[in-house]
Amino acid sequence: MSLCSTCDFDPCECCGDDFTVLEGRAIDRTLIASLTGCVDSIRDLYTCFGARPYQVSLVWTRWSGGDRGVGAEEIVGFHRILPTPKVTDLSNLKKELTQVGMDEAGDLRVSEISPRYNEDLLQGSDLVVETGAPIPKDVQFYWEITFPRANMPGIRRRFIPSRAPDLQPTKFQWRIDLLRASEDRTRIGEIQ
Repeated sequence: MSLCSTCDFDPCECCGDDFTVLEGRAIDRTLIASLTGCVDSIRDLYTCFGARPYQVSLVWTRWSGGDRGVGAEEIVGFHRILPTPKVTDLSNLKKELTQVGMDEAGDLRVSEISPRYNEDLLQGSDLVVETGAPIPKDVQFYWEITFPRANMPGIRRRFIPSRAPDLQPTKFQWRIDLLRASEDRTRIGEIQ
C-alpha cells in the first residue's frame, strides 16, 4: 500500500482508490526488473552472432593541472557496457576540414542499453566520483566506440552525451544520443 500524493492518506481519501508509488527497492521487485536479465541474455546473442562487432565503453580521465585540458591526462576509470548495446547510425559521422586537417563530426544514438545501468553512470558521475555529484573540474568523461579487428585494434572514437539518457522501461532499455568529440585515444588505448 502507498500513500496518495494528493491527500497523504492510505487508502486514498480524495479519489477512493489505492494506487502504487514505486520508491526505493520496490522498483527492483517489478515484473520489468525481473525480466531484465532474460532480455539482456537475448541481446547478448547479437554479439555472439557477430551482429554487434563493436565495443561501447565509458572512460574517465584526470588532468594533472587541476582543470580539464591542463597538464597531463591519465585514465582513471573504464567501464564496458554489456551486453553490447545497439549503435545507430555511424553514417551520420562526416569528415570536416579543420585548421589542422580532417576530423569527424556528427552524432549517433546508442540504444538497447540494459536498464540495470543507472542514469548517473551513463552521464559519468558514478564511477570515479560520488553518485549524483557533478564531475570534478579536473576529470573528463566520455563514451568510446571501437570496432576491433582480428589482426589489429580498431579506431577508438570519442563521444560525449548531447542530452540526458532516456529510460524506456517497456522496451527494457536506456537510449542516449552522443556527439562526436575529438582527441581519440590511439588504437592500443594510449592517450595522445
